Formats: sequence, C-alpha cells, structure tokens
Amino acid sequence: MKNIPAVLTLIILLFTVSLLDFHLALAQTKPTATKYDIRSAQKLYAQKEYEKVIAELSARVEKLSRDGLLLLARSYSSIKNPIEAIKTGSIILSTNPDDFEVKTFLGQEQIHLGKDREALITLRESLELNKKYEPTYLSIAEIYERRKNKYELRLLYLDMIESLGEKPAYITKVCQLATLEGLYDLSTQYCRKGIQVDPNDYRNPLYLGLTFKETGKIEEATKLLKKTADLFPKSEEAQITWAQHLDGQKNYVASLGYYQRAVQASPNSINGLLGLAQSSFELKKYDEALQFWKKACQLNGKATNSSLRKATNVVRLSRQAELLTKFEAAVDTCIKME
Repeated sequence: MKNIPAVLTLIILLFTVSLLDFHLALAQTKPTATKYDIRSAQKLYAQKEYEKVIAELSARVEKLSRDGLLLLARSYSSIKNPIEAIKTGSIILSTNPDDFEVKTFLGQEQIHLGKDREALITLRESLELNKKYEPTYLSIAEIYERRKNKYELRLLYLDMIESLGEKPAYITKVCQLATLEGLYDLSTQYCRKGIQVDPNDYRNPLYLGLTFKETGKIEEATKLLKKTADLFPKSEEAQITWAQHLDGQKNYVASLGYYQRAVQASPNSINGLLGLAQSSFELKKYDEALQFWKKACQLNGKATNSSLRKATNVVRLSRQAELLTKFEAAVDTCIKME
C-alpha cells in the first residue's frame, strides 16, 4: 500500500507525455500559413514601378511578411503617399513594436507630412532601440537643419561620433557648427581633425580660417582662407568667404575675381552676384554693377533690394542724373519682385 502514490505519479507522468506527443503530432498535421512570395514585386521596385508594386501587394496585405509590408510601405512613400506608407508600416509595428528600422521609416514619413514634432518623438524612440542606426540620426538632423537649430544639431553630431565613430562627415559638421556658434576651442579641435581625415573637404580649412579670423589670428586666417579658395575653385562658399575677406581690406580689384569664380561655380549664387555688383560699384563700374544687381534681383528681390537701395543713395549724392534714373528704375523693378 505504501507504493500506491509512487505508482499513481508514474501513471500521471506517462499520461502527460502521451498528451504532449498527441498535440505535437496534431500541430505537425496542420497546414502552416505561407507568406506571399514578393520576389516579383522586388524586381518591380528595383525598376521603380511603384504603382505596380502597390497593385500587386496591397491586395494581399494579410499574406505579406514583414519585408513584404515594408516593401509596400516604401512604394507608397516613393509615390509621395505618406499616409498610406504610415498605415502600412504601422501594421509591422503592431506585431513588433521594437522594429527600429520601421520606426525610423515612420518618422521620415511624418517629416514628409510636416509633422516634425511627432517625427522627433518617433525617431527618438527608434534611437532608444538602436543607437547604431545612422538613418535615424540623419532624419533628426534634417529637422534641426530646417529649424536652423545649430545647438541641437551640434549635440546630435557629437552623439553620432560617440555612437557611430569618427566619420569624416560628422567631424566636418561639428567643425562647421562650432565655428558658427562661436565655440572656437571646439571648432579648432574638430577643424584640424577634419583636415587630417578628409583633406578634400573645403569646409575644414575654411572654417578653421574663420576661427583664426574671429580669434584675432589675422595673418593665419588670411593665409588659410586664400589657400582654401585657390585649392577649391569650384567651391562657391570658399570663393565668397575669401572675397568678403578682401572686401574688408577694401581690395575690390582682387575680390571681384573671386566673386566671378563663385558665380562660375554656381551661376545662381545670390551672394556671388551681389558681391560682383558691390565690388564693381566700388570700382566705379556702375553699368556693370547695375547688371549684376538686376540679375540678382530676378533670383531674390528681397535679398537684393537692400544693397541696391544703398548704392542708389550713393548715386543720388553724386548728382549723376542719368545714372540715378537707371538705378531708381532698377529699385522699382526689384521691389515688385520681393
């Protein structure tokens, strides 16, 4: 009688094992739901046939895998339909809320909808999930760039350096932002490092030169800004920065040439055209100056009108009636283009 409990336990154990075997066998006989094969849709996507991808996949949403849903969402994005893109991406998150790639994608689509505040929340959530995913940082940077928030942008790029490594693009961006913010110790550090890691990016020596200029190292600034302009003739910014430095020395003959380079590098450079106009005016080449102001006005009347008005006042004081008539007519035309 004392062995009855032991026998009973053995019977229960054997019954449990048999039951588990039964359920396992039953599960193996059930047909598994197969996901839709998206290879044809992937080929269409590679061929930029986004409407065809949508036509094929949208009718089979319930059969799509995570990759299929993301392909459909990206196709909606490619035809600039962020609402449907977000709806589709949200299906993925409903089953896996920790999918950082999809979260970043949704944040990007929210940016396209003009919902920057919501996008920042979504993108920051994605960063919490994965601090090594570069597209998340770049999407946040896009928002800060548009807001012209140099402070947050600088901190973001410093975070990127910490999390993703000292990539040349990140170092150059910190060099630039630190200079513009007046953080000259930081800009000196990162601009020098930027020159070492990427000598082909004009911004590193350019902003180091500006750092020298703002910290009173005029001789060093002069040498570096000129060297940068000459080494990078196709850089509009390098040409204009050096030309403006020459303007500060009232060397308009020399600055005129660098403004010409800037416009050659970028024909619609408003700063290049305004520089050409002002330098020509200072050299008393009034007709040439006026033509440059007129062209600049066609591109941006608001930006042009201020310097054109100042020049017109100078002409007025010179008592050159015919020239004044030309300048006043140009001002009137430019006002209408604001």
